[in-house]
Amino acid sequence: KKAVEFAPTWPEPRTELGLLFMETGEEAEARQMLEASFTLDSFNSRTFIVLNLLDTLDKFRWIDTEHFVVKYDDERDAVLAPYFAEALEEMYPDVCRAYGASPAKPTIVELFPDHFGFSVRISTRPFIATVGACSGRVVALAAPRRESPFGCFNWRTVLRHEFAHVVTLDATENRIPHWMTEGLAVAQEPVPRSWGVKQLLAGAVKNERLFTLESIDWGFIRPKRPDDRPLAYMKSEWMIEYLVEKYGAPAVPGLMKAFRDKLTQPQAFERVLNIEPTAFDREFQEWATRQAEQWDVTVRPE
Repeated sequence: KKAVEFAPTWPEPRTELGLLFMETGEEAEARQMLEASFTLDSFNSRTFIVLNLLDTLDKFRWIDTEHFVVKYDDERDAVLAPYFAEALEEMYPDVCRAYGASPAKPTIVELFPDHFGFSVRISTRPFIATVGACSGRVVALAAPRRESPFGCFNWRTVLRHEFAHVVTLDATENRIPHWMTEGLAVAQEPVPRSWGVKQLLAGAVKNERLFTLESIDWGFIRPKRPDDRPLAYMKSEWMIEYLVEKYGAPAVPGLMKAFRDKLTQPQAFERVLNIEPTAFDREFQEWATRQAEQWDVTVRPE
């Protein structure tokens, strides 16, 4: 807003502010900013593509429930939207109870009939390699139909994962570390740990490739190996399991409160767990080795 004030003929700040409004679900404000930017520069591809997306969203129907607004394409997904609304309200108390928090505003869930619209909604790019994402108050999903590139998927599990993000981000005013919000979201998925995941984690233990608290966020945003990102997801959830087992369930909302209070990760661990991150990493490594050995896989150096 300051940049718009200081440089009223520069379109880029208006575009960025419009995209930020999109992430927080304030689509009317987003359109106002993006149209003002487009008036200044009608060759900006991101402004153009998101304005087209807003034209599409204006045609969506919606279902209002007590805690959610479910938006959908009436021509292609009217049969699915009521199931979304029912499933979301059903999972709402469980997820909120797990973290001792509930979102201050209704959560907006947007169901896109194709992957292109979903990807533009989340990244302003025509392709993002996933089927569901959360930007804070907004959850977007591509419809689980038999079309490339992803085809069918368990939308109920994806919704629960993404709504966990909504709760943890809102409870910490977006200050929660990346690994922790992902670990808590994966922990909410009602599926057991697969054999493939166990092999991934056990291999990381054996080859000393487990991320540390300091390095794990880079596994999400700058992966160096093909399996770094899935390893970051699964190791995050594994750390949540260890946290709850050793320090008790209240440790999770305790850490979330510490992050909301603007503490750094080392400060939060000191206050809530009375341990330094490096010591936590060492203790987790020992625990993880014992856990993986129970899966009947080799984790000790041969």
